[in-house]
Amino acid sequence: ADAMQGRHSTLITFGGLGSHHCLATALYGRQVGLTSSLVLVDQPITDDVRENVRRLEESGARLHHAGSPAKAVFLAGWLALRYAQWSRPRLPYLLWPGGSTALGSLGYVNAALELAEQVRNWDLPAPQSIIVALGSNGTAAGLLAGLRLAGLEARLFAVRVSNYPTVGARGVARLANAAVKLLRAHGADAPAPDFRPRDLTVIRDCMGRGYGHPTPEAEAARALLEECEGLRLDLTYTAKTMAALLAMIAQASISPGPVLYWHTLNALPLRAE
Repeated sequence: ADAMQGRHSTLITFGGLGSHHCLATALYGRQVGLTSSLVLVDQPITDDVRENVRRLEESGARLHHAGSPAKAVFLAGWLALRYAQWSRPRLPYLLWPGGSTALGSLGYVNAALELAEQVRNWDLPAPQSIIVALGSNGTAAGLLAGLRLAGLEARLFAVRVSNYPTVGARGVARLANAAVKLLRAHGADAPAPDFRPRDLTVIRDCMGRGYGHPTPEAEAARALLEECEGLRLDLTYTAKTMAALLAMIAQASISPGPVLYWHTLNALPLRAE
């Protein structure tokens, strides 16, 4: 909606070869008449990544392989000039990896408010702990801000799955503050933002060799959840998050009380048609 309001015709965003964010950008952008240019960086090739690449190729988006994150930055700048609308003039709309901006984080602010409504309706008990994947800060930042706005006192545990230097507790707190500032700027009744890194716990020892690299613990967690719950996990984000939760339970390092695992993998078939 922000891109359309600015009368842009092209979206540029970044991600790994298996990025669901890039695929969603391409599919939903196309639905409203926007063309997507995707800058893709390398990651370990798994069956999930191969399937995502196939879907990206069928999505109608322009695919640009950058290899490394550093090259992706330079390539994005060149693409912004290449696909600029010089007749208006207007540059393409740049969407940060994972949609992790103040505006993008509001989706998970809303998700936390929805969680609070479910607790009030007795659909589930108020969680004492919430555990979620940490890939580009946006999901955790939105939850951190939304939990406070909703009056939920659950402790947020974010399982780091990305080795980018900006990903971590400081980045999450900074983005949560920016999201609340944006809400206040639009008239929301929200307290002044004062989030700090200590307001969440970042788990760093479940990433393995790096982003997208499977770990034995993640593979075991994936098999367990599929067998016991029929729930599909991916090896990049959600399986590592579940592996962290299982380890915390085994080590009794999580507070007593209800624990909410926040599943961030789309539960519905995502087709490129």
